[in-house]
Amino acid sequence: MTAEQIINQINFASPTWVFVVPLILMALDFATGFLNAFIKHEVKSSVMRTGLAKKAGEVVILVIGELIVYATVIPVKTQIMNFLSIYISLMELISILENLALLGVPVPRFIVKALHQTQELMDEGKEGE
Repeated sequence: MTAEQIINQINFASPTWVFVVPLILMALDFATGFLNAFIKHEVKSSVMRTGLAKKAGEVVILVIGELIVYATVIPVKTQIMNFLSIYISLMELISILENLALLGVPVPRFIVKALHQTQELMDEGKEGE
């Protein structure tokens, strides 16, 4: 399955969810990462700032995607935003599952493997463009 096929198979309930889903996952990733560091007594403001800067960059990417959707007339604008949203969501889901595993929460390997494979396919799709 190609990145394009993956993107075309995923439909969001509304345009709002294309933007909101990655934001919710970013918040969950931050929370699970912080909880992990807190439990291990490894909370460091420099690490937190770096993580928050990364999240801010991801939000900027989503805002650019939304600008493309609402300010242009190119025919693939919805697919562009879907790709950005799905790609960021996959990165966040993988990170959340890794954080949960570090916290001792049992995470089925097939889920992590499937997410990694999907992200690799999407990475290949980006490089082929």
